[in-house]
Amino acid sequence: MSDLKKVVALLLAVLITVMGMPVFASIEFDDRQDNDQHEEKDLSRGDEFIAEDNTEDTQDSEMLFASQGNETQNNSRFFLDSYYSDILGKEMTFRVYLPEGYYESKQSYPSVYLLHENNKSSEQFEEDKIDEKLDTWVNEGIIQKMIVIMPDTDKDSWFADKYKDTIVEELVKFIDGKYRTIPDPRYRGISGVGMGGHGAYMIGLQHPETFTSIASHMGDLGTQNNLGQKPIDKIKELGRNGLSNYSLYLDGGTDDPLTSAVDSTNDIHVYLRNQSVSHQYTTRPGGHNSEFYLASMNKSFKMHSDHFTKGLVSGSFTVTPQALEINDTSISVDYAINVGSNISKYVDSSNGEEAIPMLVTIDVLSAQNGQILLTNTSEIKDVYSSEAKTYNGHFIVPVENLTEDNNFNIKVTVSLLEKKFDIGTKPVIKVTPIGTAPEDLQIDLMGNWLFIKEPNDNRIDGAAVDLDVSSWRTVQPGLDWWTNGFGGYDDLGWYTGRAWYRREFFVPEDFPTEDLTLLAGKIDDADEVFINGQKVGSTGMENGEFVVSHWAELREYKISSSVLKYGETNVIAINMINSSGGGGIYSGPIGIYTKAALQKVKGLPSTLAPENIQKSIVAFVNGQNESIMKKNIDKYRDTISNRFFHSGYNKDRLINEVSSMISSYETLKIEDSSVGIFVVGDKYLYDAERVVIGIAEDGTETEISNGHISKYYHFEKGSLKEIGDQSRFYLDHYYSESFGRNMTFRVYLPEGYFDSNKRYPTVYLLHQFQSDSSSYALDKVDEILDKAIADGSVKEMIVIMPDSSGMSWWVNQPDAPWQDMVTDELVPVVDSRYRTIPDARYRGIAGVSMGGFGAYVIGIQHPNIFTSIASFMGALSFTQQGQNPIALVKSLTPEALNRFAHYFVCGNLDEYRFDVPAIQLDQYLREVNIPHYFEISDGSHNSAFYTQYIAHSFAYHSNHFASANVKDGILTGAISVASKSLNPKKDINISYSVSVKEGIEDYLDIVPESQFRTEANPPISIPVTVDIVKGGETVLSYNEVFTTLKAAEFNGDINIPANLLTTGNYSIVLRGSVLDSTFELDSKNIVLRTGSSGGGGGVIAPTEPEETPDTDTDTDTDTEPEDGKSKEITINDIKAILKEGKGLEVKYDSGLVLTIPHDTIAQLLSIVDEDNIEKISIKADNIPGAERNALIKTAESQMNAVVKPIGEIYEFNIVIETKDGRKVGMKSEFADTLTVEFGYQGGLKDELAGVYYFNEDTKEWEYIGGKIDTVNKKVTVELACAGKYAVLEVNRVFDDVPENFWASTPIKVLAARGIVKGVSDSRFAPDKKVTRAEFAAMLVRALNLENVEYNGEFIDVSKTDWFSSEVATAARAGIIKGTDEKRFNPNDNITRQEMAIMAVNAYRMLCGENGYFEDNLSQFTDANEISPWAREHVNEAVGLSIIRGTPQKTINPKGTATRAEAAQVIYNLIKVINK
Repeated sequence: MSDLKKVVALLLAVLITVMGMPVFASIEFDDRQDNDQHEEKDLSRGDEFIAEDNTEDTQDSEMLFASQGNETQNNSRFFLDSYYSDILGKEMTFRVYLPEGYYESKQSYPSVYLLHENNKSSEQFEEDKIDEKLDTWVNEGIIQKMIVIMPDTDKDSWFADKYKDTIVEELVKFIDGKYRTIPDPRYRGISGVGMGGHGAYMIGLQHPETFTSIASHMGDLGTQNNLGQKPIDKIKELGRNGLSNYSLYLDGGTDDPLTSAVDSTNDIHVYLRNQSVSHQYTTRPGGHNSEFYLASMNKSFKMHSDHFTKGLVSGSFTVTPQALEINDTSISVDYAINVGSNISKYVDSSNGEEAIPMLVTIDVLSAQNGQILLTNTSEIKDVYSSEAKTYNGHFIVPVENLTEDNNFNIKVTVSLLEKKFDIGTKPVIKVTPIGTAPEDLQIDLMGNWLFIKEPNDNRIDGAAVDLDVSSWRTVQPGLDWWTNGFGGYDDLGWYTGRAWYRREFFVPEDFPTEDLTLLAGKIDDADEVFINGQKVGSTGMENGEFVVSHWAELREYKISSSVLKYGETNVIAINMINSSGGGGIYSGPIGIYTKAALQKVKGLPSTLAPENIQKSIVAFVNGQNESIMKKNIDKYRDTISNRFFHSGYNKDRLINEVSSMISSYETLKIEDSSVGIFVVGDKYLYDAERVVIGIAEDGTETEISNGHISKYYHFEKGSLKEIGDQSRFYLDHYYSESFGRNMTFRVYLPEGYFDSNKRYPTVYLLHQFQSDSSSYALDKVDEILDKAIADGSVKEMIVIMPDSSGMSWWVNQPDAPWQDMVTDELVPVVDSRYRTIPDARYRGIAGVSMGGFGAYVIGIQHPNIFTSIASFMGALSFTQQGQNPIALVKSLTPEALNRFAHYFVCGNLDEYRFDVPAIQLDQYLREVNIPHYFEISDGSHNSAFYTQYIAHSFAYHSNHFASANVKDGILTGAISVASKSLNPKKDINISYSVSVKEGIEDYLDIVPESQFRTEANPPISIPVTVDIVKGGETVLSYNEVFTTLKAAEFNGDINIPANLLTTGNYSIVLRGSVLDSTFELDSKNIVLRTGSSGGGGGVIAPTEPEETPDTDTDTDTDTEPEDGKSKEITINDIKAILKEGKGLEVKYDSGLVLTIPHDTIAQLLSIVDEDNIEKISIKADNIPGAERNALIKTAESQMNAVVKPIGEIYEFNIVIETKDGRKVGMKSEFADTLTVEFGYQGGLKDELAGVYYFNEDTKEWEYIGGKIDTVNKKVTVELACAGKYAVLEVNRVFDDVPENFWASTPIKVLAARGIVKGVSDSRFAPDKKVTRAEFAAMLVRALNLENVEYNGEFIDVSKTDWFSSEVATAARAGIIKGTDEKRFNPNDNITRQEMAIMAVNAYRMLCGENGYFEDNLSQFTDANEISPWAREHVNEAVGLSIIRGTPQKTINPKGTATRAEAAQVIYNLIKVINK
């Protein structure tokens, strides 16, 4: 009956499958019959019994078997199958995956057995669509085609004992018999998930005769199976030798307890690493679920596939030429592909022979971005053979099909059995011909050279001009390190010793002779270079002998044109020594370059500026140098832009450093050479070699600096200024007291740093062993951070990359306190120079390799400085100066450890096995429940590994730097100045106060107790900034940091030295910060004037006479040209004026006087090179009659008024006439305002008269002010730019404002100046009510305040409102305050008391606090109606005569103001300000 049972069981299995019923791991049978009888029938009668007595049943059985067999016949490739297990005594099911094309092919396939998890079956793989995954991996060439078997067992079988035996002894045989597998253990692998991982390792390790590749995903490897077995015990039993024939894989999620369990995945990996057993292992964030194992299973199947195809494919190829000369038309790629004899395993001759094709593919890739430019494939139709064979072929790449790129890579791959094999990649470069543009003037020496390996016992003079080189070999250097076969030498890959490179080259007769540089490529290790027998440079060698390796350096040698033979053939020879490892000239460029061409080949700005710009900049730099040498720091300061930033230097830091240098020596000498000026966007790069020498009183000379400089310039309002490169990634330095020398550090600033006022978190990134911060520049860390910040995954932050010795280990060593250098010196320097958040909670530390070690030993020991730590492939197992990272971690309590964010990653192929201590650190942090991020992934100890984690790790830092959500009002502050109208020629004193309010305690830090804690409750830092702003640009900035533990008051004083600021309107802005929040606490507007008003807004000049200023001390005397004629001066006149530090005064016959200040004269020399100036004409041209009349009509039409010109209309300009016949006018604003005195005859209505400027862009007249002196009959005004100007008397008439109207004069005056406007051409509507927004706008126009952009100052003002800019301007000037709820109520009618408040605030803004204490209100009968909050301002307004009240002695404080009343108040205010 036994055979019958088998049939019935199989029928049940098939029936379940066909009917779609649930599939179980096995099928149970009722086996209650006598065993002996059972065995006897089974052995003696089985076939006969079935054949004779159960014919019908047999037919049914065959039909059902056919149904099952049709699964394959119907070309299903993923299905359920079964076999009967004698060992288990029951039918066992399994799922089968067959590769695409299985039914059409006769090939044999390797097989992988995939074991399911505990309490599951193979159905999990169907649910997870493993068949689709396998198809994808085959199509992508990751794995070859294979058969995958997914056996079912009892859900807690552990695949042990009989379940193991049935797989090894029965299932494998069944599969090999039924399917076209390769029945060889080398072609059979086993994998498992969870419990299946345990089973895979136990079965595989116990049966090397069956399986030789093993994989575990999320394996429950640390648990004993039902036989008490664990994989690690078997692994240790076999040892290194016993495991040598296996390929092994294991992984697990860091959130899966099974991964870190004792004796499980991590422990097995550590053991294998310590025993140097090759294997693959990863652990990454993830739990125990399908999502995790499916994301990794491609790796385990690739491991199996690589194991199956070991020795199957290898090869090599040559590329000729690799350096394309100008006449080369094609590239030949010759390949030799070796196919091993094991290809025969894939064909079973009993099934009939079948061709196995192989595809060889060539891809030509862009070296810049890896884009495929050209591709081609060659097919070898059949590579089946019982012996190893080599297949040769070649490709031809037409050069004409390549892009204009100069660098390419040629990649060769092979596809065999659907699996891709990389044969290799080789570079190809184009040799660049000599061009005509300055940046293309180079002699490219890449290409063919002669080469010889120099015998140690037979030295060669390879530099000799007449040397016999017939035995030398042709090579193409600069493309890669030596390999065996280079130059025909079979042993060059391991060669250490000397070699020579040599080639001839032609130098055209017209090739430049100045600023020539030879680049000789990167040479491993040392070299001497000769041109025409003369040594031109040497690195790492002295007297022809090796000294030290400089393998990573590009050889750059300045050469004299005297070593070259122009119009002839020249010879260059390079003698080099390889001391160890790889050797050769392994990288370019190689060539002779002019200044611009050198810039281009280095990827630097290389387009030369126009000649006139070059001359202007050279003259400007010479002027800068002269100012320094003459110790005129004020003049030098004027050449620096307020926006200057270069390698950490802002304007203040630059001026301070130059001032210090000036004061240290009696005299200075500055000499520049090799000057080149290049275009960089809207800037110009001045590139030169500079020598600065300081000379002491006794004549002793000290070389202060000698080397390369790069300075950046641009035009600001027509004037040249030095602006710096504005780079956000650069090298900075500071002087270290500990080391007694300058120490360098690299800085990364986020995008927008220069345009914001916010403060940023900081991360300190420590470099590797035998490296420095330049490694982060080479690895383009800045670009990684820019991208991560732009996509929002990383917060904006500052990153500091300090430099140390290559073996510092970032610990304190004897005479080298590297750790203290970071914590005690660098951190304070960075916090003082940059807008950091000076708080440990916003400061992290990270590092690579040695730097990862340093990050942990520094971070853990300084919880008052750092709270976030990251290690990339860190040397966490090392101990230096008694410090070990893991020991330090274990020395802290969990509470102290929990202060830190922990992040550490490493590669599974790390050469130093730093993955092992990372696992140990992970294990400990898990034991004490400390959150952290930990990952071991594919990779070794190199840049490619760590750079893939930069963005992710900084996102982890970002999450740690959580916002403190500091509430508004925690800080308040105030600015105080003596007056709102100040003289820039005198010192300016500013005081400020900052109040820290109750509630600051909520933001204090609490540092857990540890042996490293310096303060339990450190005070919080309050950074305070006072900015002096002009035209939206910060001119000066003052910073102070206060600290406190509670509410407190802080005060500060600032002194701005005389002449540091120029005339104009400025804002003083006070800001304070608490952690990551910055608040604007106060702002004040000031006006800087030098004794004359005008030039601004509706401020009306006083009518009383004043003394004519004595200008002899400030200006030169000169001749008096007639009106309409220009004053002409020479360059020598200009130089004389500048030397004396004076301005220039020009008087005209009509009484017109034009005064040009010193700075504007200096500005002329920045426009045109002084050597090219023929003369300068200072023009004051009368506008002729017809045009004059048209301009007057324009004014009348525009203003709807009667306009009377007082004198002529003049067009002012300064024109530079050059020696080459050009005329260059001043089209931009003057560096400093010109002063003009218009003389006039007869009378004028002084309050209706003023100076107007005709705006050529808008074709409208603009009132600019003017001071009227009716006694001396002159009008004085300051001009900001060239153009047309006139003194006009404007009489604006409204039908509803008669001459005798009480506010007629104020309305006329303000309307003439554009401060108020009519409601129509003929009506003013004097009785119409005025809104708060309208009055604010009138004040802004009256005071000529520069409008600012609305920035949400009030919740009831929209940016689209017509008045938003004026309201914002008034608010920032302190004229309006709004309510506590940040409301302005802009459309409410303004009351008279509100009008008084705004007017007094405006007065205080310009003239300072007057402190009216006298009661001026008792005269009014309704004074008691004044609101308490308005009383002070109304009292001051009355005292200043801004508001006068009514004849009935009322002030009507809460009455709404009319347009006439508003005009009168503003008119009164202007008169008071001008007193």
